[in-house]
Amino acid sequence: STASAMEPRVVAAITVAVTLPYVLWLAYLYIHLQSGWLRPPLAITDSRPLLVVGTQSSGTNSITAELKALGLEVGHEVSDTVWSFSRDGTVSWLHGLRFLPGNAPQRSIEIMCEQSRRNMGFHPAMFRPPHGGCSYRSEWDDCWRSECASLLASEWGCAARGDCETPFETSLLQLRHPLRTAESLAVKFCARATAKAAKSAGKGAPAKGAGKGAGESAGKGAGESGGTGAGESAGTGAGTSATSTERGEARLGRPHGYLVAFLTSLWPSHFGWETHGCADTVGWFWLLYTRSMLEAKERGLIDGDYKIEEASPCEIAARAGFGAVNRSGSAYQGSIDAVRASCVAGAKGREMRSEKLNQRNLGRVTLSLDDFTSSELREGIAQMAAQIGYEL
Repeated sequence: STASAMEPRVVAAITVAVTLPYVLWLAYLYIHLQSGWLRPPLAITDSRPLLVVGTQSSGTNSITAELKALGLEVGHEVSDTVWSFSRDGTVSWLHGLRFLPGNAPQRSIEIMCEQSRRNMGFHPAMFRPPHGGCSYRSEWDDCWRSECASLLASEWGCAARGDCETPFETSLLQLRHPLRTAESLAVKFCARATAKAAKSAGKGAPAKGAGKGAGESAGKGAGESGGTGAGESAGTGAGTSATSTERGEARLGRPHGYLVAFLTSLWPSHFGWETHGCADTVGWFWLLYTRSMLEAKERGLIDGDYKIEEASPCEIAARAGFGAVNRSGSAYQGSIDAVRASCVAGAKGREMRSEKLNQRNLGRVTLSLDDFTSSELREGIAQMAAQIGYEL
């Protein structure tokens, strides 16, 4: 029949319509990143000018956008130059693995590699093409699990060992006010805050990214855009002032299991991850991450730090050698020219645009030091804040 004769053509047309954009995108990436026809390709083992590390919710998405606006090819949570535009550097929270002390504990590897958690800003493909030939069409399987274990073993502590697969010439630590960081983390990962944010979004409030499912793709900046509610029903007062008689734990509920799993893996010697309320969990996250990175800075593994509230993207680019008149280190001359055109000429990018610093919380959660139930945590945050120059 005529209908039967048309079926193969329809199937073929649908197949072409579905696969053609993907094939064209792969061809585009190959031509620009691998072929060498337009510019020299950059291997995974080649040096990059800049690595910026900072805890989640410290504004890594924001500074990535600012640096890109200067004309730099900077990846957010991504350093794979074979399949991503990240030749000029990477801004990431989990690339801080290289600055942790020692080697990756086996139990930490097992926890982090048991399943895909792209919305936490981690997948082996973000770092490099798989050594074991894993298929990109598969989100997670035994091959990716093995690749994950291999990657963590090589990345964890590699800065001190001097054997990082991908070297960076300049490494900087990005800092943000501890309470503002904790508030943003709470909106991402605390059950009641996330539920309240989703409820606000339903009323027309700009709750961008809040309460999204765990499968959000890494391509949207996974480390900043991840985080889902822990499954508890919405409580009252998640967005109330920290002067409320309820402590942060009561107001915010339990932390999401993905966050607990990662923190248990990264700081296994810290006891209580399974029992902390969400306020204490995000507080410890900020404190332990910041402490670990500052200790790496003291050992000479991180070159410097800056406050995102004060630093401009031009200043950050200049610290990585992009302000030089001529090629400096691994900085690509085209990128140097782009930064000079933006910064030296004063066309754009001199100032941080502060409205980009907090696009997730928007006043839904407010915390003070009293919202953390642990006296040890409160003391640690107060001491660290004073050390890096923040008033609480």
